[in-house]
Amino acid sequence: MKLVVILILIALESGAQILPINQARKLRAGTIVTVTGRITASGEFGDLSFVQDPTGGIPVYSAIVAGAVARGDSIVVTGKLSRFNGLLEILSDSVRKTAAAPKQITPKALELPLVKDHEGELVRIAGVLLKPEEHFFYPQRSGLMIKGNDTLHYWIDGDTNIPGYSIPAAPVFVTGVVGRFKDQYQVLPRSVEDIPGIVAPIVTRNANTIGIMNWNMEFFGAARESYNSEYGPPDEALQTANAGRLLNAVHPDIIAVQEISDDNAFKELVKIMPGYEGRCSSRFSYSFDTSEDFPPQKLCFLYRVNTVRVIREKVMFRKLYDDAVSSQSSLLATAPGGAAGVFASGRLPYLLEAEVTNNGFTKRVFVVNIHAKSGATAGDHARRGFDAQILKDTLDAFYAGRNVVLLGDLNDDLDISIAGGRESPYAMFIGDKNYMTISKKLSDENWHSTISYDDMIDHQLVSASMADSYVVGSTTVINPFGLVKKYGTTTSDHLPVLSEFDFRNDQVTGVDKGWRGVFVYPNPVSAKLGITCQGKFEYRIMTSLGICIQNGAGFDRIDTEVLVNHSPGIYTVLISANNRVSVLRVIKQ
Repeated sequence: MKLVVILILIALESGAQILPINQARKLRAGTIVTVTGRITASGEFGDLSFVQDPTGGIPVYSAIVAGAVARGDSIVVTGKLSRFNGLLEILSDSVRKTAAAPKQITPKALELPLVKDHEGELVRIAGVLLKPEEHFFYPQRSGLMIKGNDTLHYWIDGDTNIPGYSIPAAPVFVTGVVGRFKDQYQVLPRSVEDIPGIVAPIVTRNANTIGIMNWNMEFFGAARESYNSEYGPPDEALQTANAGRLLNAVHPDIIAVQEISDDNAFKELVKIMPGYEGRCSSRFSYSFDTSEDFPPQKLCFLYRVNTVRVIREKVMFRKLYDDAVSSQSSLLATAPGGAAGVFASGRLPYLLEAEVTNNGFTKRVFVVNIHAKSGATAGDHARRGFDAQILKDTLDAFYAGRNVVLLGDLNDDLDISIAGGRESPYAMFIGDKNYMTISKKLSDENWHSTISYDDMIDHQLVSASMADSYVVGSTTVINPFGLVKKYGTTTSDHLPVLSEFDFRNDQVTGVDKGWRGVFVYPNPVSAKLGITCQGKFEYRIMTSLGICIQNGAGFDRIDTEVLVNHSPGIYTVLISANNRVSVLRVIKQ
């Protein structure tokens, strides 16, 4: 009776026939309705708000409503009922706040099987395990809530502040409004407060290492006015500012970027990165076609001038490609799709040769930046494989024994191809002892390097000599969401990948790297480490930073568990006997 009186009073005031929400929900799509209630979500899901009265709840799709109200506001809204992917909502451009003071709606405590009966309402579910497909919350992704034998999906909207936060391992309370995507009901948390126990992302890097990053920057600087269509994020100035904020926070020494579409935007990025310089390739897909009305997707480098001294840059395969396209197609006669289609139709690998200094040691490093052919068809797979083989043949022939880093947007995975589960088109690198696919562990651990897809397509590989300096386990997907709000719509659809290198790992001078009968085992090691040397010997075990964590003496063999309480990584074991020193490395898992 109290609800009826309230609705009658509001109806008399507004001149509209106000319906309880549960009755409005029973009407056909296309019907004009007026409802009143309190806002349970507004602004968290873009232009979608949620309103609730004592009988039920319903979403309201309207930029006007989302921009005019806040949680707890009492409103009257009029609009047309509509269904979007199964979700019943009101399409409205008319909203009015009532004189009632704001008051928060208390979420309904429900068990998972009952949630589907409360579409549009604010609910709270206790004691659920969250099972996502990611290692932290990605935007525009769903996951499962599990309690006993019951499951229900949740949805993390990119307009909330949840992306990037850690996913709790223990059961938690989840609060959210009930949405729907086709036949799948979902709970939509509105903010981090709706999932107690999640932890904010922190971006850190070891200041004593060389950081090498790759990042597809999604049509960086491409302006709608230049192409009569929107490519990439719509606000180019914001994209530049966000990119600078992220890169200055991570502070890598070398950054290989892809999809630079505007030279001036790239120059502006360099300006807001103190201590960095940059340079770009002149080649991109269809750069030979001046009539192409599509943003260039250039390969570029950024680098710290106090650790990186550039020797030269080189667009690889320039002459081969130009000759094959212009007059000598027989040079690339077996290329799938023809000579012009090689390396994504002319997006040729871009090499930076530089002297890189770390902890007093300098190495000449060859960094190869690639952006491979996209697509998931058999033809796309074949073209990536052809290009990868040409590149590997060249590296094998001219860069054998050099410190090579091959990185970028491979547009395919290293475990299983995105093209129908075929073998990875980069399998020739994976099976070669002269290379180490340092980012493959991210594929094995189900990391994703893009926001929209479930595969790891941005990768790093190093030559065997460069692997000596690699900090084992350091390769990671950078979590940008705490640094950049609405990252996926303002900055890029790819996440950066970073690896770290310590040149002290392979600086051994005047010693014998293991003579007959001297060895450590097992390697890799997780617990007890055995050290064997004939007769009397002394030993020291040191971290990658040169810190001694144990020393002692033995006869023929000793076992130690000192590594049990230390972090995964590379450790050095120095064994001295008979005026000789053996330096061996062991990997702690």
